[in-house]
Order: sequence, then structure tokens, then C-alpha cells
Amino acid sequence: MKLTIPEELQNSFAMLMKAFPAELQNDDDFKDTTLIYLKLGGMTLARNYIDITKQYLNNDPLDTGQGLRFPKIVEPKSDDDQADDEDENEDEDDASDDDATLSDEDE
Repeated sequence: MKLTIPEELQNSFAMLMKAFPAELQNDDDFKDTTLIYLKLGGMTLARNYIDITKQYLNNDPLDTGQGLRFPKIVEPKSDDDQADDEDENEDEDDASDDDATLSDEDE
């Protein structure tokens, strides 16, 4: 894929290329995305995109629980916790039934 850079943005894009992480120097998708940010928001937005990408490039988002697209992983409930939750729900259901019968008797 050939990346077409407008003449007015060639100098800015060349300066941004120096800030690219080494792993992404030849990545066409990264270059294309950076060019889009440069067109839409200028040097500041494009530089922020590069800096954020550098920050998360070598981090595994699943290890830290943070990331651009990955939510923190929540441990599943154990069987004991699920049984306790079911008992609590049954108690709440019983209480709501009592309230309904009281209101019927009052009328």
C-alpha cells in the first residue's frame, strides 16, 4: 500500500516519523493512522497518538488490567459466593411478598 502524503503535510509527517517507535517504522497501518491524526488535529494530536502508542507498545494490557481496548479482568465468582447470592435473593423475594399482602389487607 502506497501512502500518499499531501505536500503541505510532508515536512510535518517527516518530523513525526523520527518519533515513531522502532517496531512500527515500517507499519503502513500505523503510518496511515498517524497521517489521519495529523490531518484532523495537527502535530499535537498526531504526537499524542504516537506517545500513547509507545506507552502501551511493550506492555501486556492483560497483565496490568489497563489498556486501550482491554478492560480489567474480573475473577469469576466461586460456587460458595453464588450460593450466598441465591440465598440473599430468596430472602428479598420473601420480604417483597409480605409487603404486597399487607397492602392488600389495608384496602
